[in-house]
Amino acid sequence: MSDGICGYTGRLLRVDLGRQAWSVEIIPDGVIRGYLGGRGFTAKYCYDEVPPGSDPVGPANKLIFAVGPLTGTRMPSSGRYAVGCRSPHTGAIIRSISGGGWGAMLRAAGFDILILEGIAPDWVYLSITDQGVTFHDARHLLGKLAEDTEAAIAHELGNPRAKSVVIGPAGEKLVTFACIQTERRSAARGGVGCVMGSKKVKGIAAFGAGKVKLFDQDRFDQMMKDHIKTNFKGTYYNRFHHLGTTAGIAHKHAIGIHPVKNFQRGFFEGISPLLVPGIDASGYKVKESGCWNCYMQCGSVFDVPDGTFKGRGYENPEYETMWSFGAHCLNADFAGLLAANRICDDFGVDSITAGNAVGFLMECYDRGYITKDDLNGVELTWGNVEAMVEVTRQIVTRGSRAGNWVADGGVRNAARVIGRDSADFAMHIKGLEFAAYDPRGLQAFGVGQATSNMGAHHQICYPVQELFGFPEQVDRFSTEDKGRHAVWSNRYIMIFDCAVACGFPNAFTESRLDFDSFPEWLYCATGLEAFHTKASLDAIYDRIWTVERAFNMRNGFTAADDTMPKRMLEEGMADGKSSGHVWHRQPLLEDYYRARRWDPTTGVPSRALLHDLDLDGIAADLAHDGILQD
Repeated sequence: MSDGICGYTGRLLRVDLGRQAWSVEIIPDGVIRGYLGGRGFTAKYCYDEVPPGSDPVGPANKLIFAVGPLTGTRMPSSGRYAVGCRSPHTGAIIRSISGGGWGAMLRAAGFDILILEGIAPDWVYLSITDQGVTFHDARHLLGKLAEDTEAAIAHELGNPRAKSVVIGPAGEKLVTFACIQTERRSAARGGVGCVMGSKKVKGIAAFGAGKVKLFDQDRFDQMMKDHIKTNFKGTYYNRFHHLGTTAGIAHKHAIGIHPVKNFQRGFFEGISPLLVPGIDASGYKVKESGCWNCYMQCGSVFDVPDGTFKGRGYENPEYETMWSFGAHCLNADFAGLLAANRICDDFGVDSITAGNAVGFLMECYDRGYITKDDLNGVELTWGNVEAMVEVTRQIVTRGSRAGNWVADGGVRNAARVIGRDSADFAMHIKGLEFAAYDPRGLQAFGVGQATSNMGAHHQICYPVQELFGFPEQVDRFSTEDKGRHAVWSNRYIMIFDCAVACGFPNAFTESRLDFDSFPEWLYCATGLEAFHTKASLDAIYDRIWTVERAFNMRNGFTAADDTMPKRMLEEGMADGKSSGHVWHRQPLLEDYYRARRWDPTTGVPSRALLHDLDLDGIAADLAHDGILQD
């Protein structure tokens, strides 16, 4: 499809929503060689085109969709895409990644990058083909749930093969952690759906028949065939295929890092119904599901035949959501958990943030900091599953005072309104709510979270050394050398974020996408020697990370933001296999800064590092803003 570098279309589609116009640009070779794809492209264009201080829901913020060199290939789950912007939830840079097949269709239509800029005069949805962009009136779609919106767009276009990314009613109402949905998959964290809603875009359909030219198609296809065949017969497939990431709950709970009761505890006596044997015993599962072009098919669909949450077609929540509406809220009712997750999917919000917020409100209610009047008469006690589901609905619809507090900025904003000492147990970093891991039992994971450019995002740093002893066994409670392990994890995750590829069928399997194999796959796809060594790719990953860091620092973030709530720093874990431990900020932060070649006090990337990464222009920007001192 491209006359330039193999593995790419080489084309960027820019949509001016205010003028309802579009144009096509050639992506400079230097951008491809320097930023690889996916998250690299979103970081590059966010930094270059979103001015510091821009209102996240204003016209100057841009919504940047990007695919990578493995999108639309034989790579399992290769229909994924990345999307980035300045987050309305945190004020920091954000990238979110979703499954489904939309990314493959954007590429088949001829584009590696889509940039939405400005604000439409009224609500629209877009359709993208190899002929360009068509603008459609979307006013009649307002209020529709996410899946219903996808169906309506497909019907109106008369093309069931087209894929759409859409927002639900929460995105229309500018809930700051609204997500973008496609095929029951979410680009969830950080509020990308809120930005799409602020631009008055209800959905974007894409369809194409083009194919991207690979440098060595035969070799690439054979490698992927062997990759899938090996993994399909492997133990990881047998473990993950049945209920996906839910399989991880038992291990995390057993070692005391599956947070309980808003991070007050590390052990939940009632967790059995949420483990795989308990879910199997419910008899709710009716079929399997999964993403486009993926052998793993790790999703499941459930029917609840009776009871308060009777319903059909519930999607299996992932590990994070199983936690946020499970142990986090002292809830062991799987049917209620399914119902809360469906509300998030239907209305289009990040279920990690939503569940985290409900648990935070439960603790506030327990302490007497909020009352039933704030919750439309709901008694939000620990483990009250009906109350949990109802308050989730209040949040996504802005249907109560407390719901509005959360909708306007998650637990950080709710704590500002509630006051007292609630900020001490509002579990977020840089405004983004924690996921399902307690850093008091994972010190490297903790420093990766604290220094994350996006806040407490589990898919930014995931040191498997502490969790699984891979590629080396380490003491998870020690602070020694954890900066190196966190940077290793930052880079490892960047492989998947830039490819763009899914970790579940490709990361820990018998045949895997890793530091050793990725250069070979990239070379077969692109033919670029620059992508053919680990060292050259590590430099790309570090360049992307540094650009994101610079974006944040120019938007007011400092080393003081590389921290955690007081609960993590001063309250020892109460029980479980991580009991008594806290997270040790200072030695971990200093070690991480050294590993990154950042100033040991300010956390600002050094001028030498910026030069080595070909980021002298960013060095000049940081110096001009008074951030980088000579």
